Amino acid sequence: MGIGLCFRDSSGRFAIASTVSNPCRASVPEAEALTLLESLQTAHAEGFQRVIFYRDSRTLVSAINSLTAYGLN
Repeated sequence: MGIGLCFRDSSGRFAIASTVSNPCRASVPEAEALTLLESLQTAHAEGFQRVIFYRDSRTLVSAINSLTAYGLN
């Protein structure tokens, strides 16, 4: 499985990018969740204070929104 990340600043200009190779097999929802985790870890390591994530995985977005609705965010 491979992960690609791209971060942009508030003006949309390129800030940083990274790729991660992982020898595991993962379903699509698992891979999407692992990508989000890697994004969160990278944003934290870079000291980013405010981050907007763009995802196209309806399953992952629904799961996150469900957690937020129950105050588990």
